Amino acid sequence: MRKNFLPKLPLLLAALLLSCSSLDESRLEQALVFAGSNREELEKVLEHYAGEPEKLSAARFLIMNMPGHTGVDSSCVENMRPLYEAHAGISEKHQWERSSEWYREIDSLWRKERFRFQASFSRQDVRTVKTAQLIREIDRSLKAWKENAYTRDGSFEDFCRYVLPYRFAEGTCFDQARDTFYRRHASIFGDNTKDFREVTDSLHRLYSGLMHNNWAAASMPIYNAASFEKVKRGSCDDKAWYNCLMMSALGMGVAVDFVPEWGNRVGGIAGTAWS
Repeated sequence: MRKNFLPKLPLLLAALLLSCSSLDESRLEQALVFAGSNREELEKVLEHYAGEPEKLSAARFLIMNMPGHTGVDSSCVENMRPLYEAHAGISEKHQWERSSEWYREIDSLWRKERFRFQASFSRQDVRTVKTAQLIREIDRSLKAWKENAYTRDGSFEDFCRYVLPYRFAEGTCFDQARDTFYRRHASIFGDNTKDFREVTDSLHRLYSGLMHNNWAAASMPIYNAASFEKVKRGSCDDKAWYNCLMMSALGMGVAVDFVPEWGNRVGGIAGTAWS
């Protein structure tokens, strides 16, 4: 039996590869069909990378995986801006201390104003993301990955899964946050003779002022990284997607995981960013 099976093994592997390739083609076409009037924007990305196989593969990966993901546009951020300003003003008055009085004022602000600011309209990424946005993300992500001394020797598949994706939370605004993080910290992971944990900790210490909201205005949506930096208070989920945006912008592979139950208290389902 072994003698008969072994010569067929290359054929079996070839069949599996062809099957995977056909599946990817089908998923890509389905995404383009679902894009509707936005199909032309996505096809322009594929045309742009026609002579660059690596970037073309990255573009195909993003487009195939866009259906089902949603966000808000910049108008929602602008709509919330007065509330973010008022939130930050209260915190400044209390010198950013999360005292009981601070909690009462922040919670009162949100209860009074939430019906004016909470409404937002989710938009399907595949139907709204434009050519320039995807090209910007693909170019910067590949550049950052190849500059990252800790991750550049990883597989292209891991790059696509853990560095390339631009969305780490549904309902947030897809803007240029990762470009901002890259400009701030582009060289921080360039030397792998340093302990990765120390480098990462030093980066996160720069943002130690971004803290948990202690459940004050807990349901207030934070739509983008700049708004989180403005109010400096949010949920574990907010900090998780913020950290993922920052780390992936620097070529680091990341994902968001969840804690179903805490070992020392009731409750769970808190987002945690992993590198």
